[in-house]
Amino acid sequence: MHLVKAENPSINKAKDLLSDFTPDEIRQAIEQKDAIGNSVIHYACAKALVPWVELLIYNRADFNVAGEGGQTPIHFAVKGENKNVSQVKDRVTVVKLLIKEKVPADKKDYHGRTPLQLACDVKGQHKVIRALLSVREIDVNQDVKTGTVTSSLFHITCQNDQFENAQVLLKHRADPLAKDSLRGDTPFHIILRKGQVKFALRFLKICKENRDVVREILLAQNAYQQSVLHEAVKCGDKELVSYCLEYEY
Repeated sequence: MHLVKAENPSINKAKDLLSDFTPDEIRQAIEQKDAIGNSVIHYACAKALVPWVELLIYNRADFNVAGEGGQTPIHFAVKGENKNVSQVKDRVTVVKLLIKEKVPADKKDYHGRTPLQLACDVKGQHKVIRALLSVREIDVNQDVKTGTVTSSLFHITCQNDQFENAQVLLKHRADPLAKDSLRGDTPFHIILRKGQVKFALRFLKICKENRDVVREILLAQNAYQQSVLHEAVKCGDKELVSYCLEYEY
């Protein structure tokens, strides 16, 4: 356990240590949990330590084991912030390794959060999200409850200014007409209210590529009878307004 928690975990030291163990001792070392309920498996995935994860797979570790908060190793793998581009690549590799091992990729923790929800909370995690969405069973339109408000992941990522993450969701057929339970806003209401013209245009073009009805998206109204088109006009961007008016009739 102390090896994986080190600042620079040594895979060679881990291999040397396990080489002196019996199969039962290896199993016990892998399954051992610390005071907060996490094992070597959770920390290896959280740190995106590819050689460690491969070693654990070789030794038949249980990647469905619950750790702190009821989170499984794949929860830990997707929620960590990345220090550099290399770690992003390693995190994607770890997620793909877990998926290959048939690890349930849509399991909820004790707070009802799925790995996809956790990944969407992290800035710059779009490549990890794309890897997760390679699993067909994952629902890109799953409901998300924040207090008493129910919305979609597309809403949440736009609200949190995670537009690169939102773009991946949209390309994987996130519903552009989904409405939240607070104001009845669609994600496009949120994007435009934030003045994110660049992403509004980009997302509308993606919707067109997805064969969504752009006119229906633009005319969608919230609980205050404000349409997406209304918000677009308020932005005052000539290119955006011109694009939207092509679909008015």
